[in-house]
Formats: sequence, C-alpha cells, structure tokens
Amino acid sequence: MKHSRPPRTPTPPSRFDLYEWCVQAPEMQARFLRALHEGSPRSLCEDFCGPASIARAWALLDPKYSSAGVDRDPEPIEHATARAREQGITPAKFRAIRADVLKATQRADVIAAFNFAVCELHERPALIDYLRRVRQRLKHEGIFVCDTYGGLDSFVPGSSSRRIRTPIGTVKYTWEQRYADPLDARVENAIHFKPPRERVMRDAFLYDWRLWTVMELCEAMDDAGFASTGVHLTYGEAIDGEGNPIPVAAAPGDADEDHYVAYVVGRVSA
Repeated sequence: MKHSRPPRTPTPPSRFDLYEWCVQAPEMQARFLRALHEGSPRSLCEDFCGPASIARAWALLDPKYSSAGVDRDPEPIEHATARAREQGITPAKFRAIRADVLKATQRADVIAAFNFAVCELHERPALIDYLRRVRQRLKHEGIFVCDTYGGLDSFVPGSSSRRIRTPIGTVKYTWEQRYADPLDARVENAIHFKPPRERVMRDAFLYDWRLWTVMELCEAMDDAGFASTGVHLTYGEAIDGEGNPIPVAAAPGDADEDHYVAYVVGRVSA
C-alpha cells in the first residue's frame, strides 16, 4: 500500500494544514472515490476544494493519475499549489484552479464536493444548475459524489471536541454548530483548533449552509439528468489487500437516527 508523502509543515501551521490533519482523511477518501467509480478512473476534480487534499492524494495514488482542485478563494489555491510542490506532485499531475465552480470547465472521471460543500448553494435552482454543469464535465461513465449530514441532532446547536494526533503533536479540534433552524434548513457552523503550545485558533473556518437532505440531493441529481443515484454511509464495510475500501450502498434503516454523514453518488450512466 502506497502512502502519500506528508508535506513539509510551516511553524506555526496554517489553518489549512490543521483542517487536512483534523477534519479529513485524504488518502482514504481518494481510495473511496476510486472504488465508487467501479471502473478504471484516472482523473479527479475536487470542487470547492479548499486545500485540495483529496485531489493531491489522488494524484499520488498512481503514476497515471491526474487531478485538479477548483475554488474561488485565492488563499487555499495558493496553499494547495505550495503543498503539491512540496509533495513532489508536478503541474502535469495536479492543477489548483481559481474559479467559481458554477463556471468550472475541468473534465474528469470523478468529481467530488466533500465536507458538505454543496450546502454552500442555498437555493434549489443554484444546486441544480451546479449539478447540470457537473454532469457535463464528467467523462463517460463518470461519477459525482457529495456529502451531507442529518439525523435528530442535525439542527441542535452545540459543540464537540476531539484530540487528534498530527505531525506537530496533539491538536484539539472543536466543531461548533452555532445556529440551526429546521424551518428553512439553515445552519451556521465554526471550526476551532488548539495546536500544541499555541493559542486557540478560533473561527478558523466559518460556514453558512443550507443543509440538504439525502432525498433532496438525489432528487436534484435526477432533475439535473444523472442516470442513477446511490447513497453510502461509510467509506467501506471492509478493506481489501491493497488498502482500498469496499463500499456498500446504504439500505433503509441503516442510518443512525441521531446523527449520520451520507455520501450521495450520481452516475452519468446507469
């Protein structure tokens, strides 16, 4: 099993480094996306990419793979470009593209919008417009994957913290849901980090989301012209001999009634 080379880390680390270490699992997410495709995908585009951690991990999975990350904010694009260079990922393998995802043209076998990114689109027409553009960008037999969260706790304000081992030591990661209104499905969230020997990095990331349900996302994908949709609640029920997850589609009743994260898959062909 190949492992991506960790980037050289500045001192103190940037909020994007902390996000990658504490919030994401880039290599596993890249392997999950490859397994979901069910074919032989070579290219991936990470929309709303932030530090483009998944796209960079994808580029390192195989010498033949290439990827791109799209984000309209210049700060994460600059960060992703620098980290890719430090990881030895060439521009031919990975591109960080500053653009609005609603105007993106990058084509790929797999397009992903993780970390609840589609919830940045607050109105259904904007969501469907985005999904139609994604469908046009996907290559033959391509897939689009996004995620959302739900359950009885999804509209309850509060916070939770975890201590996570990172390349700089143990970091305290706190997720805070400051505001939630089930009537209009709007939530406001924040992420805070406490690196070792550093002050708390409060409001490292702030979010104002329209929390789409799984059913709403599936229906929007149908309306956008996807041939089929599916839902997964885990990266995989097992891991094969090469470290790849074995995804299993969710069945009715599988979701935890209090809290779950769901991965919704749209396929351009049935």
